[in-house]
Amino acid sequence: MEDKPGSRPYADIHIGVVMESSRKKEIESPLPTSPTHLVHFLVVIGLIGLVLLSGGKFLWVKGLFVGIIGLLLILRPPQSTLDPKLDWTVMILLVIASFAFIPAGYLDFLPSMFFGRSGWWKSISGSGVELPVTVSPQPLKSLEHLVLLVAGLSYLYLLINSRFRLDDRWRLLQCFVLLGGLLAGLVVVGNLSGTQYFDTDRAASFSFFDNRNQTSILLVTIGIVALGMTFFGATKHWIWAVLSGLAFLLCALAISMSLSRAGLLLFVLGCGVWIILRFTVLGGKGALRVVVPLVALSFSLMLITGQETLSRFSDWLGSEESMFDDFRWVVYRDTVSLIAEQPATGVGLGNFAAVFPHYRDQSLSPQPIIHPESDWMWIAAEMGAPGFSIMATLVFYLFWMAFPLGTDRLALVRMAALIAVSVFLLHTFFDVSGHQLGVVLIAIWLFRMAMPHLKNDYPCKFPTWSWQAAGGLLILAGGLWITADTTGLMLHSSIVKQEIPVRVAEALEVGKSETIADDIETGLIFLPMDWELYLQRGQARLYIENNTNGARQDFQRARAIEPVLVAPALYEGQVWLPRSTHYAYEAWADALTRQSENPGELHHRIILESTKNPRFARDLDRLSQITPEFRKNYLASLKKEDFLRALSEDLRRDPQLTGFTPEQRERIMKIWLERGDSGRLIRFLEENPDAAPNSWYYRANALARMGNYPAAIQLAQEYAPIPQIPAMESLMLRDIREQRALFASRTTDVVRGGILLQTQLNNQDTEGARWTIEQLLKLKNPPPYVYYWQGELSRLDNNYADAWSGWKQYLKEVVERKIELKTTQAEMFDGIKDTGDNPLLWELVEPFQRK
Repeated sequence: MEDKPGSRPYADIHIGVVMESSRKKEIESPLPTSPTHLVHFLVVIGLIGLVLLSGGKFLWVKGLFVGIIGLLLILRPPQSTLDPKLDWTVMILLVIASFAFIPAGYLDFLPSMFFGRSGWWKSISGSGVELPVTVSPQPLKSLEHLVLLVAGLSYLYLLINSRFRLDDRWRLLQCFVLLGGLLAGLVVVGNLSGTQYFDTDRAASFSFFDNRNQTSILLVTIGIVALGMTFFGATKHWIWAVLSGLAFLLCALAISMSLSRAGLLLFVLGCGVWIILRFTVLGGKGALRVVVPLVALSFSLMLITGQETLSRFSDWLGSEESMFDDFRWVVYRDTVSLIAEQPATGVGLGNFAAVFPHYRDQSLSPQPIIHPESDWMWIAAEMGAPGFSIMATLVFYLFWMAFPLGTDRLALVRMAALIAVSVFLLHTFFDVSGHQLGVVLIAIWLFRMAMPHLKNDYPCKFPTWSWQAAGGLLILAGGLWITADTTGLMLHSSIVKQEIPVRVAEALEVGKSETIADDIETGLIFLPMDWELYLQRGQARLYIENNTNGARQDFQRARAIEPVLVAPALYEGQVWLPRSTHYAYEAWADALTRQSENPGELHHRIILESTKNPRFARDLDRLSQITPEFRKNYLASLKKEDFLRALSEDLRRDPQLTGFTPEQRERIMKIWLERGDSGRLIRFLEENPDAAPNSWYYRANALARMGNYPAAIQLAQEYAPIPQIPAMESLMLRDIREQRALFASRTTDVVRGGILLQTQLNNQDTEGARWTIEQLLKLKNPPPYVYYWQGELSRLDNNYADAWSGWKQYLKEVVERKIELKTTQAEMFDGIKDTGDNPLLWELVEPFQRK
């Protein structure tokens, strides 16, 4: 008869106060010890090695893990379990995960609200994509993820069936903390040196994974366990206490440098929970002299070294936006929509990234989204509400089995391990560390280290032959994955993604359409919802087979599968351009309406690409009319005759160009000025004087281009300020001849030159002023006032052409450098006031609207 949950067969250990007498008794009569099996140390080393290999990012690493688990299942199949309920929970979870392989037609008799085909499925099928009949749109990819799920659950059972005495756990945790400390040290050194870990270019700081938060949560778990080990070692083994304390400090430093707010918060939370439980639930004051100073030191170091990470908190708290406006929250909302449409079955393991684009409403962005920013939402999206519920039940049941925690001599260390696992699980609600093989396997191992000692076992509900059969399949899968990664054979979806583009490019060069067709057909068996495969097949059909209809169908399928990103439509337009301007226009028009990080830059890229086919000019004009920004870019790309023609058409439709923003109109006026028809520009500006900032500047230049220099100078005098020449009283008092002699001896002295020029102007010495201006113009960057007085002196001589030459340069400095205006348009400039503090004529500010 089974024991009730309240009387689980654990050793006599429970939460309570550790009495000194019981501690002495334990020391005097320790549990029998046995040599820790080498395989257990190899597990710890393997877990750390997995982290160093980017957590299973490489297929051969995953294959090696799966194969080793399969081998262990054959050699030592699990015989016991924590409780029969655990076995039933795992069975149900595997059944739900396998639901993805059921033909969807078998579910027609069930309510369509829960089991019917979704809108995205019908839309993609309507475009001609032949999706499998199964619930999962990519069953082979779902099978790959199911293999990893089986391997992970088998790993859990293998750990449950491993027997660890207290001394065994102590040695294993020593090994784990020391190796974890080395990982933390690598992170610290990497961040200090500004280097990146290999093949992790996307990480914002030194990280073993592409996602720095996953490295951070790994360091959090190591740090919390190191804290417990430090306390335990302080009572008996000071050397190990020092080493564990050093590992703890390295973890704290690494977390503070990781730029991860979640990591910092969870580390403080985990350490705080352990300390509170240590002094309240378990009682005692022995750790005060060790733990509290160590934690205080670590937090101090984090405050000193983690300024950049802490500044992210300041930016977040100081922002007017709510934390719920963060991008991950809109991803959550769209993920909920996906789950709500397929609540019973989900989309199948491994299919979130392929299906989610059809639910992106609030989370629209130019970047692909490959996960929902939460492990639990990921599970719900791919396995439905039943899968989510059973996985949550499994986790809850495992935690329930870990209590009562007990009061053996490793209780505090085991409590630290359990807190580390709890912090990891908390993180999985807001990130996807649970899908990172290198992190989740360590979390499972720590959970096993946290469990109390079992007196006896329940027999496992899974028969031995089932474990050995699963082991054989895992060995087969692992071998195939390793072979695929090392040889390039397309035996896994990741190799398909990696190899197909290379093979298609090679086949296109030599014109082998049969090779392309065979490779892509193989790829579509693994990834029928990969839009890139349809694009590549469409290109081959167009360039090699001259099959326009077939190519167009493939391109339409690609855009139907990926309705958000720019890439499918942009690439399609590039393929069509040499063959059909009509279809190129259709593709690029779609690209310009999709999510782009910089639509103007995207349009500019299309303009440059379109020059490869002059026949696309009319279509390019049509594309530019989608938005005023595109139209402005298009006008800027045209030569003089084409520009004037296109502008005339715009003025015919909109005489005041009100469809453009003032800044866009200013850019158009600049182009207009450069490419002729100054008379029409002048008329336009006279009729619309407030058309754009600095419209007077373009009007003055247009007048000058028509030879009307007096009117141009008069307009400039009306709007432009008169520059002040900086003065120094001590030098102004000198005789003018002495000033000239001093400046003549060093004509690069702009200060003496300016003072001499001011003195000459005050004395109406125009000839001397012209000589001084001539010398100052030889400088690399003459002060703006030199150009102004060059123009004014020429104007006084009625030499308006030369006068405009000086005025033109001065006006360029006024507009480009934002020197303050003195007219009604002064608000358009943020000029610097003349305070007389700078003898070099006020430090000029940043360029004004410079592109």
